[in-house]
Amino acid sequence: MIIYLFSFFFFFPFQRIFYFFVFLLIYFFCFFLFFFFFFCLTIFRFFFSLFFFSFICFFFFFFFFFGSITLVSFF
Repeated sequence: MIIYLFSFFFFFPFQRIFYFFVFLLIYFFCFFLFFFFFFCLTIFRFFFSLFFFSFICFFFFFFFFFGSITLVSFF
């Protein structure tokens, strides 16, 4: 919702480029959280890493679901 509000500040030729870079940042942030989960597996205890695993799974579902909707709207 916030991304669509930000898109009104851009002209139409820059709108898809703006969406593309925003979702690239979201995907890299998700992969960073995923590797941080493996770091938590080796350092912290199991229940703490299990909490991060459920947190990361929620973010993967949320961002890939809305990201796939926006990427389909490109075509």
